Amino acid sequence: MSLTTDVQTEALERVLADLLAEYEQLLELAELHRKALREADAQMIARISSARVGLNARIEALNTERAELVASIAGGIEPGGTTIRSVLSELGKPASDRISALADRLREVIERARHEHRAIGEATTTFAGHLSGILNHVIQNYRVGQVYTSNGQVASGPAMPAAMDLRH
Repeated sequence: MSLTTDVQTEALERVLADLLAEYEQLLELAELHRKALREADAQMIARISSARVGLNARIEALNTERAELVASIAGGIEPGGTTIRSVLSELGKPASDRISALADRLREVIERARHEHRAIGEATTTFAGHLSGILNHVIQNYRVGQVYTSNGQVASGPAMPAAMDLRH
């Protein structure tokens, strides 16, 4: 194996390990998101959503780096045009075994993250529908007295004379 391939192999191994760590953090956030939904903690949900934006950005950058590394190992094929599996033979043993194991573990964690994301999306939709139903119920009850409009805004009504005795 050449020096360039050793450097590329080490870089690919680092990127895969970093991707694995980021996806594992995504799974941890998914568990916190589930807990926040169970407890109806809107502030925690907002903090988790912000954290996920940063994680997703790091994952996207690492995926770009991974695709470029795989393409360079494969001999300059356009990034995204080949897979890790297809370049394992270029790496030689034991590097190919380590990278193969990392890629398998990463694939497993990504599938779990996708499953969790779908489940949380469904739970969030249900939660939002529940809150919408509660809000509609409150609006209907207070609308009778013309306190709120159908949009949930305080209804403007006729001016009412009022007096307050400020002497006491």
